[in-house]
Amino acid sequence: MLFVASVILLSLKVVVAAPTTSCNTSDSCNSQSKPLPNYYWRKYEGVIPKDAIPGGYTPSGTITYIGQVLAIGRSENALIPGTIHPDKEDIVAPFDGAFRNKQYVAILCTDRPQDFKWRQVSADEVYLIKEYLVVGGYDKNEPAFIGRVSYFNHLIVGKVLMETLTGLKIVTPKDIEARLTKFEILVYEPTTSSTLAVE
Repeated sequence: MLFVASVILLSLKVVVAAPTTSCNTSDSCNSQSKPLPNYYWRKYEGVIPKDAIPGGYTPSGTITYIGQVLAIGRSENALIPGTIHPDKEDIVAPFDGAFRNKQYVAILCTDRPQDFKWRQVSADEVYLIKEYLVVGGYDKNEPAFIGRVSYFNHLIVGKVLMETLTGLKIVTPKDIEARLTKFEILVYEPTTSSTLAVE
């Protein structure tokens, strides 16, 4: 696990792709013919880098960002996505409740923000998405994708699991872990636009 922690905290570019599992033709199954999404994780120490990808917002309009944290639990560990507030040094992520930590935290960045979009889905539709799903980590030995949902005037980032507990898990403003079945999920889809909208 120390190796995983050291890898996520390096400020190096990595290319990670999560091809979809739904294929109807040989063309849709050929992930090698598609360009790989260009994103990377930077070590987060309380300062939002210029290339960070926005994830949500608070009721006051403050933009929040997509973070990743190494969560060490009693019986298992996980590498999970969560929310970073620019006025705080820690991350809040759903892991056996509200998990907060300042250590082993990274922030999602890209030099191609226009290639990432939020796709509205329900939990049983995630398998049907044809674009790359952006991987935010791993939990319970399965990929944890990046999702978000509007919740009482907050737009909150959380983790999407597809096998154990299908749906989006977030930490509510009252520090309670909640699971939702309708949400947005972050996908890679090349475009000519210049910005990734938060709304």
